[in-house]
Amino acid sequence: GTTFGTDGSGGSDSRDPVLRRCGYSAVTITAGAPKTIFGDCLGRQPVARAELSALACGIRLSRQPAISVFVDPEWIVKSFYGDRRATLRGSNADLWSGLWRDLDARGGRGTVQILHINSHRPARHAISGVINPEGWLLNFLADKISDHAARLYRVPKMEADVVMYWRNRTRVVQKRIVAAHSFWMNAFPRPTIPAQ
Repeated sequence: GTTFGTDGSGGSDSRDPVLRRCGYSAVTITAGAPKTIFGDCLGRQPVARAELSALACGIRLSRQPAISVFVDPEWIVKSFYGDRRATLRGSNADLWSGLWRDLDARGGRGTVQILHINSHRPARHAISGVINPEGWLLNFLADKISDHAARLYRVPKMEADVVMYWRNRTRVVQKRIVAAHSFWMNAFPRPTIPAQ
């Protein structure tokens, strides 16, 4: 297809920066059937990086001469149409660098249109035309598939249990240190030093 929806997900551990493993997806519809690509986020695991990975993957793998891509984050739209150099100074410079290289290889910005879609609006808004129905559907599908990808690449339970064990141990030790410190500070308060 020539129109894509993309999304990224942090999965069930999205609020935990240590255990979070992000998945991403790009979806298009060809001959009435959805086709998708998905994967895991390489390197750091913020959801924003997964969102950008989805767009970069769609641009890299599409063979259509011109495509439109619906994305949920407005910052991606602003960055894509903004100063290219600014994207190469940020924390996701590696992804932007690859995206610009692939974009130039296919003919430049004129071959890809990036459109913002508020995918968290209810389906009735898409049905009634308040938001683009095709964009809403593609982003909805990408959202579900990126959630699936995040589950596939989730940290194994055994490793997550080890992380939680050491977190709990650390918490116990910290509480004991604080309690001991409070006891000694109360038992042996600092002497008052007379003013000079």
